[in-house]
Amino acid sequence: MLATSLCAGPRADAAIIWRANWRLEGYVGQAPAGITPDAHIVLQYAGKDYPFDVTKTVVTAGRVPKGQLLGDIEHHQMKLQLHGTAKTLAVLRKASPGANLLISGHHDTGSGEMHVTKISGAPTDSVPPAK
Repeated sequence: MLATSLCAGPRADAAIIWRANWRLEGYVGQAPAGITPDAHIVLQYAGKDYPFDVTKTVVTAGRVPKGQLLGDIEHHQMKLQLHGTAKTLAVLRKASPGANLLISGHHDTGSGEMHVTKISGAPTDSVPPAK
């Protein structure tokens, strides 16, 4: 019985952290007129802030609630710290205000950080309808 409680003890105290792959879509700076973003956040990379209007979040792998990522960011003052290679994040660094981007990466529940695996310009047909 003692062995069982020793094994179960650390697990019972540990918070469960789920990793999920996400795709964020939105605009650097402010979304165009007629498009209502789901959230106004700040992407942070290499000591610089990038305001970003999120128009869509999609879980591409993992089992977490749809609103988990934005909920986690809310607990971190609406800031999402990005990690990844300089080459991957160059698209964000070079993006003009108003650029529509797709950002893919891994996020652990509860954190305000994302490991970015890809950033690209969003296709023009992916612009969500005005809300």
